[in-house]
Amino acid sequence: MIIKNQVQSVPIKSRIARIVLSSLLSSPVGARIERVLVWLGHRYPYNLPARGAIIAQIAQRKQSSKRVKATLLNGVQVILPSVIDAYSIYLTGCLNAEEATTFLLQRMLKPGDVFLDIGANMGFYTFWVAKICGQSGHVYAFEPQGNLAKYLERSIVLNNYGTRVTVVCAAVSSDHISQATLYHAANRDGTGGLPSLFAHKWLDAETGMDVPTVSIDGYRQENGIKRVNGIKIDVEGAEMLVLRGMQHTLEEAPPELIVLEVNPDTISFRNIENGAPLMQAPGAATPENVVQFLTGYGYEPRHIRRDGRVGRIYNQADLQNITPGTNIAFVSPMLRNTRPELFAVNS
Repeated sequence: MIIKNQVQSVPIKSRIARIVLSSLLSSPVGARIERVLVWLGHRYPYNLPARGAIIAQIAQRKQSSKRVKATLLNGVQVILPSVIDAYSIYLTGCLNAEEATTFLLQRMLKPGDVFLDIGANMGFYTFWVAKICGQSGHVYAFEPQGNLAKYLERSIVLNNYGTRVTVVCAAVSSDHISQATLYHAANRDGTGGLPSLFAHKWLDAETGMDVPTVSIDGYRQENGIKRVNGIKIDVEGAEMLVLRGMQHTLEEAPPELIVLEVNPDTISFRNIENGAPLMQAPGAATPENVVQFLTGYGYEPRHIRRDGRVGRIYNQADLQNITPGTNIAFVSPMLRNTRPELFAVNS
């Protein structure tokens, strides 16, 4: 029934595109067609027509593959698991709907900077930033899923980034050197992955796996990290656990920029069987929680413009109507003086 409902929801043009693409990719010249599509994807990464249909058909063509090698738009190559999200990166060299954040980090960071990628997943931001920070900088990639951490390590070897990137296979939380339960999707509702330390409605609350935890304050102290220039946090509701575990960092070595993904209580995913909205678990962070906490340390919650510049400050109405999965740029007050070119003229 789920498959039937999903097919019925696909627009007719997309269904036709998939039929045509399937025929081309399964033909004797399929490999050549795929190379052309990837070339087009890298040339038009954010506005490629029929992007979703192309990704689905390439994934189907390569369904027997265990891994995929993708080239990012900055030329760095990464090894990814053979899953649908990986083929999106493979096709375009970027993350779908992450254009603004990608450009902001490109503008903001520079050689020698130190960056924390909290919730690194398959490592797009890890390796995008590692190229920017260069040999004199460093990226610490925190990823609790052991299978994904192994892929991150493979990408390090592929790029000879052993001195640029450190993978920490642990969930970031308020408790240093402890354990927590990480919940995964059971795919009951067709929502895919998005694992979390909170048992959200789109995850399987009955099964979870124990993972080690670290706090940023504890990890920084143990590893002698004196400064942090930027942080990206994408932890599906565990944002407040991360922030409470980095209070000394915010006081002693505050980063100039924290990019943090937020979600409202009600997520836009919907249960396929009854159409009901799916809710975050009780206790999971809300945009208001995060903003209140970080403004207490002087950070300004700002909109990230599509060109990668920092825009207007979010107000209460913005937070109440925020789109799920929105990245907010929390900027240090001193950044306006030291890097005025990062800010939009009317911000």
